[in-house]
Amino acid sequence: MTTPSPEEIGRKIKAHREHNGWSQSEFASRLSGGLQKQSTISEIERGRRGLQVSELFEIAEVLGVHPYHHLLVTGNDSFMNLDQVDQLETILLNGFRNLPNENARMSLISLLVAITRGGQTDE
Repeated sequence: MTTPSPEEIGRKIKAHREHNGWSQSEFASRLSGGLQKQSTISEIERGRRGLQVSELFEIAEVLGVHPYHHLLVTGNDSFMNLDQVDQLETILLNGFRNLPNENARMSLISLLVAITRGGQTDE
């Protein structure tokens, strides 16, 4: 799997935003924190600003697409289909199983739990 460039991710985000009929300002108003400025959305769409994982997940949720869509390079701006999601999930699961030790696996599980809870922990 090829790692997408910030420009490729930005193009996909722009395609989905436009598909929803939103201006950059309208899209920004649906997001939180540092993503709420039209200028930030412009920078992201042009590949001039990278994204944190939590930002990528928030953008995907607001756009109504699977977060994996922005991570797969398909050569176009089409929507990610379920076969592609299944393929990526298989790659990720195999990568998880091949981590060098139990501590690495537990660290990754803790990170994923924190991400799915929006950074909240049980503490």
